[in-house]
Amino acid sequence: MESSDCKLCAETYSESIRPRVLQCGHSYCSGCLENLIKDVKISCPTCMKEHPCVSSSDLPINYDLEQSISDLKRLGGSGQPNKFQPNIRKKTTHRFIAEQVSNAKELLLSTEDMETQLETYSKFLYTYLGDQEELHRKLRNMMKWHESIIKKTKKETQKIAELQEDLKNNHESLIEILPSITNECHEAMNRSSADDLAKVLVNMDVLGNMVEKSKLEFPNRELTAWQKGLKSLEEMLNVLETLNVTESHRKGDLLLTSIHLDDKLTILEKFTKSKEEASSVTHSEALRVLDKDSTTAFLDLEWDGSFKGRVHISLSPDTPLAQQFRILCTGDQGPTYAQTKIFQVVNKGQDLEYIWGGDYMSNDGSGNTALMEGLDLSDPVYKRVGEAGAVWARDGTKSAQFGIITDKGRTIIYSKIFGKVKDGMNVLRSAVERIERVNDVMVVKCGIILPL
Repeated sequence: MESSDCKLCAETYSESIRPRVLQCGHSYCSGCLENLIKDVKISCPTCMKEHPCVSSSDLPINYDLEQSISDLKRLGGSGQPNKFQPNIRKKTTHRFIAEQVSNAKELLLSTEDMETQLETYSKFLYTYLGDQEELHRKLRNMMKWHESIIKKTKKETQKIAELQEDLKNNHESLIEILPSITNECHEAMNRSSADDLAKVLVNMDVLGNMVEKSKLEFPNRELTAWQKGLKSLEEMLNVLETLNVTESHRKGDLLLTSIHLDDKLTILEKFTKSKEEASSVTHSEALRVLDKDSTTAFLDLEWDGSFKGRVHISLSPDTPLAQQFRILCTGDQGPTYAQTKIFQVVNKGQDLEYIWGGDYMSNDGSGNTALMEGLDLSDPVYKRVGEAGAVWARDGTKSAQFGIITDKGRTIIYSKIFGKVKDGMNVLRSAVERIERVNDVMVVKCGIILPL
């Protein structure tokens, strides 16, 4: 039988303090129930069940309880306290205290979890700040380096202008004295005079000295292949401008090479005539300075509509598979890895987890993508340890498709390995998680790194 007092405030039910019953069957006074209403809901302090409630007046009065209290008073006499009331109040108080202690413990756990999250976020911000400061330092150093290059280039340009002026003056002088020397030679030959011949020899000596002086003042300066054809060195120093490799397979377009300086590395990219907006040289000229025995290629990955990072791959030694990969990164023969998908993850979360990409024909692994015929994939040069970052080719006519090991790999020998990821494994591992959910990981840009 329920107590004649409210279990929360211990006030005795009366005409002014009436018991109201919840849907779960537990009763409390109107005042206590009103205090328990939060967000149009009320939680029973006894069984913790939640009920919809706007106001305590919406809850029904427990007439049965009021009747029981009235009967007890009539039978036991008004004003006589119930001998069981102290025990009931004590139990109710203990239950209320236990509930408050439980609530306090939950709040403490929630606070500790929030502190952990804040600490993790603080560490992330500290690391991020350090990365940004390091990037800022590198940019400052790069700007200083570029400023010195510009100063040297302007100085060299001024010197060339002076040399050109001297050469022009020497040329004009030669034009002026050449007829007289010619006439003197003819006259000396006709007269056969020793004095006349001596005079001609002196003039010829003067002419020879002028020519030698011109050679010394304007030497034959050797230029590297990637410098030829550039409009100016200042245009090449735009480190923030990068052209995408797009539609490089279209016939009839002049294939050119864009060169940019990025942290003292020269990035070689390929674009079509329609994209000719920056300083450029022909693609074949740029490849002449490439160290084919130690080539670094790059793949820029994007998903969810934004750039996620660059992967650097070392292609060494200069094998046919490495040559094929390099050709597809530069688009030298038309086809390119640009705008192709990383289309599959194999052994997700297991040993030897790896990804497949490079199907520039079908983008799903079904295309016959080999560029070079008669490749000997059994050559011992391709047998290497299958560690994380190893890059290898598929069999047969799909040898242009590539796989990259993204987990720790296995310490056993695998065939058809022709390269290894130098930087960007974190980008590839993020791509693995993305491919499992939404297959939209794209190689938006690719190329090779030229030595300065």
